[in-house]
Amino acid sequence: MDLAELEARANEVMDGAARSYVERGAGANATRDANQSAWAAWRLRPHVLRDVGRVDTATTVLGVPVQIPVLVAPTAMQTLAHPQGERATARAAATCGTVYVASMAASQPWRAIAAAAGAWFAQFYLLRDRGQTRALADDAAELGARALVVSVDGAAVPYGDARRSADAIVLPDDVRSLVDHGGRLVDGCVDTAAALAEVVAAVDGRAPVLVDGGIRSGVDVLCALALGAQAVLLGRPVWWGLALDGEGGAAAVLDAFTVELRRAMAFCGAATLADVTRDLLLPSPR
Repeated sequence: MDLAELEARANEVMDGAARSYVERGAGANATRDANQSAWAAWRLRPHVLRDVGRVDTATTVLGVPVQIPVLVAPTAMQTLAHPQGERATARAAATCGTVYVASMAASQPWRAIAAAAGAWFAQFYLLRDRGQTRALADDAAELGARALVVSVDGAAVPYGDARRSADAIVLPDDVRSLVDHGGRLVDGCVDTAAALAEVVAAVDGRAPVLVDGGIRSGVDVLCALALGAQAVLLGRPVWWGLALDGEGGAAAVLDAFTVELRRAMAFCGAATLADVTRDLLLPSPR
């Protein structure tokens, strides 16, 4: 899949507000752009003469079986991209056998998203009002979320009153300046590829590590797995697919990443994700 073409076609059908929302990063977009270039800097090392007649991308993420280690990242206000918004994306994730992560700032209530999703996680910020935070967690649990994705990088942003998200998500205007991924809070931060390697080393196998930001191909996914991630999260490309063709467009993006990952694994002689190890990567030239 040519993501540059996909983005261009999506921009043709979205209005200015939607284009601005999905394109922008923080500041001069240095971190947003560095996230992508950092993944592209890695090089795969081919391993040949191995049996890769069948390549299996299935795994589990936090105990949830998935057909591909690519989760749908929590992007807010998806009805800007398509009238069916988060429900369409959640259905696409279920069709492709992966997890949908519902944003705290979704344009549709978690109740509707949960009804459309297969396995889903609930994302929210750690609010200063711990009662509201607990209410969000309770809502997610009651609706069957399999995990909580707690964002802790937005502590400086004030929140007003928020109604319980099971029935509606009505947040003040300040939350519309927040986003869930993609180098948007502070520009000039370390790129995700570099941060991943450091985090994996620090965790030292005591917990699974997931990475989000700048993933643009199945090769990028393989690089992240080789660096120690259990799975990645995909945001903007899924949004572009959603804008073009709703559920079908979002599913097509996930399918394309699956095909690319399998091809890259076969090239590296990895028949299963257990075969994906650090020695598949050449050191970054940076």
